[in-house]
Amino acid sequence: MIEFAERLKELREKHGFSQKYMAECLDISQPAYAKYEKNQAEPDYNKLRDIAQMFSVSLDDLLGNELIGSHKSAVVVYGSLGKHIYRLNNKQIMIIDALCHDLDNSSIELKDDKEKEPWLV
Repeated sequence: MIEFAERLKELREKHGFSQKYMAECLDISQPAYAKYEKNQAEPDYNKLRDIAQMFSVSLDDLLGNELIGSHKSAVVVYGSLGKHIYRLNNKQIMIIDALCHDLDNSSIELKDDKEKEPWLV
């Protein structure tokens, strides 16, 4: 498992962001941000969430947690659903998962239909 500090630096460099830029986005000083990458300090939950959104990764990915099973396909959710995702109960999550599965299957079927009969929209 990769440590948060190492993962943070890796993501920042991958995106071409400077420590100063990250600090400005997080509304903290550059030395305070540098402590995150040196594993001398840890951001609070709100800062973690902001960092994850900046890099379009899940909190698990940001924290270096390896996902197992069906959770490997986890995605970062934004917009109005993203703001409420943490309030969902298991039944609601299962319903959304089933809808997404149906959408995936519909897309595959639609693509197959277009290949067979390209005039179909």
